[in-house]
Parts: sequence; C-alpha cells; structure tokens
Amino acid sequence: MKIRHANEQLSFADALNENEFLQLHEQGYEIVVNNRPDEEIGDYLLHTQEKVLAQQQGIEYIYMPFTYASLTWEMVYAFNTLLKEGKKILAHCRTGSRSATLYLLHDLRAGLIDEHQFREYCRQYEADADRALAWYADNINNHS
Repeated sequence: MKIRHANEQLSFADALNENEFLQLHEQGYEIVVNNRPDEEIGDYLLHTQEKVLAQQQGIEYIYMPFTYASLTWEMVYAFNTLLKEGKKILAHCRTGSRSATLYLLHDLRAGLIDEHQFREYCRQYEADADRALAWYADNINNHS
C-alpha cells in the first residue's frame, strides 16, 4: 500500500489487499472511499469484499467507482462533501491517481488552485494531470 497524504484528513492509495485493509483502523482512518470499478482488470478485492473488511473494523465504506469516461461533476462534489465531515479519509483506486484528481478537480473548478498548481499537486501525488485536465476541458461547462 502506497499512501500519499494531501493533508492530515485525506490520503490517497493504490488498490488495497486484505492485510493492508486490516491496518487502516490502526492508522486512524474513519472512511474508505473506493474509486476503482470492480471491472478493472487485475487481482483486486471486489468492493463487496472491501465493504465487509471495513465494517469489521468500524470504518465507513463508500463505493464511488469511476473512470474518466464515467466521471461527473456530481461525483466530484459528492467527494468534496465527504471532506466536510471532518473524518480521516483514505481514497483509493488502482494506483491512487484518479482518487487524487477527484479531490483536485473540485479545487480547480472552485478557483482554489490554478492549472499550474493542479499539475504540481498531481506530480506530488503521482496522479495523471493530463487525463484529468482533458476531462476538465471537456466538462467545464457541464454542471451535472
């Protein structure tokens, strides 16, 4: 598990295995957000398996899968709303890249960061800025 920290509340990770999942409670995580669709190719836990592991540790589990083909502004805003709860969150996908951009796209749209800052944060979080910014350009005028 490779965790990248945005701040004390929010972190991003690649896909988790069962042993890594069992460490999350010890690390203080209160919510796990899974952005990886079950259909992705690879030997990954299904979201139903993750949900059981999270619940066994008393961690809230949210399945919010997306690819850039299925991402909507509604998902970006829903993720941002979770942050307002103030709980410690680990968001993950296959590599952590999409989870990080989900967070950053909100701040870009809200004018809290510019494209240069977006790219710099993506570099820090090992996220794909080009794919996220291409989605942003295609969807900037779409409000749903």
